[in-house]
Amino acid sequence: MVCSRETWDSHIVAEHPEMRGCESCVVAAIEAPFEVYQDRAFPNRRSIYRPFILPKPMDRSYLRISVEYKKRKFSKDYRGYVLTAFPVENKRKGGRSAMESVLRGMKPITPDMSTLGNLQTYLPRHDSRRDVFFLRPSTPRPATSIDCGGQFWMRVDVNTGEIIGLEIEDFEAIFLKQHPEVGQAWRTYKRQAAGTNADRVTQSFLVILAGFLRSFLAGCSEQQTMELMPA
Repeated sequence: MVCSRETWDSHIVAEHPEMRGCESCVVAAIEAPFEVYQDRAFPNRRSIYRPFILPKPMDRSYLRISVEYKKRKFSKDYRGYVLTAFPVENKRKGGRSAMESVLRGMKPITPDMSTLGNLQTYLPRHDSRRDVFFLRPSTPRPATSIDCGGQFWMRVDVNTGEIIGLEIEDFEAIFLKQHPEVGQAWRTYKRQAAGTNADRVTQSFLVILAGFLRSFLAGCSEQQTMELMPA
């Protein structure tokens, strides 16, 4: 298993500051995972979960590690490459379980939905190489993440429940195709964000995205699909 220094510094820690100094936690989780899921869209990816391994205040969260397996040159063997790692409150549903156990007694973090409007004050950022979209403060804050219907991760302050970020994996490859209204707004934003009306274009995109999020989360609440870890 490999995690490059560039991936660790420029992506994992840069976007998830709560992971600073947690290299040993990632190694321990990979060596002794609690649960492993095959990715829904990419059969060569696995999501590894292990609880109670991160330092406080994330010690009650799962550590989630996404790994992509690639065939090695001149060999029939495969090598795993760490794509990302961060604390989460629930496991992303929809993937096929490669290894699963049962755990009780973990109290979930409840997001403060009154702070959802925070997201409209942040600037959008797309890591095109990894195809991950972020909404976050200019300086990322430590947080745990909650999977919302398998569509995106909501980053939440572990102490207050304040919503302080959004993270969407496979943003252009999958998410925007599933939600064309957001896709159209995103394409408009990309074309015009560097122009003289950048602020207006950005705000327009954020308003459309916020509307989608509120509608989606309301649907999740009604259908009880935002399943957190059992109390």
